[in-house]
Amino acid sequence: MYGTTLLGARGQLVIPANARKDLGLKPGDRLLVVGRLNKILGLVKTKDVESIIDMVMKKINSKDISKELKAKLIKNFKKNYEHLAKN
Repeated sequence: MYGTTLLGARGQLVIPANARKDLGLKPGDRLLVVGRLNKILGLVKTKDVESIIDMVMKKINSKDISKELKAKLIKNFKKNYEHLAKN
C-alpha cells in the first residue's frame, strides 16, 4: 500500500509520489481504470495491458491451472445441471 489520496471536486486524484516512482509513472502516461465488485478501483498503464493479458493467458494454459479450472467448470456444471433437473 502506498497511503491514501483525496478525490477532488472534479474527480481528480493524486497518486502518491512513492507509487509513481515504484511504478515508473510519468506525466502523460495513459492509465486504464478498472473496477471490481463496486468496491475496488485499480489503475494499469495502458502500455502494460498486453503483457498482463499474455501473462494471464500463459497461467491459464499451464497444466496445473488447466486442471484446476477444469475441476471448477465440472463442479459448476454439475451444480447447474442438478438445479435444472429439479425444476
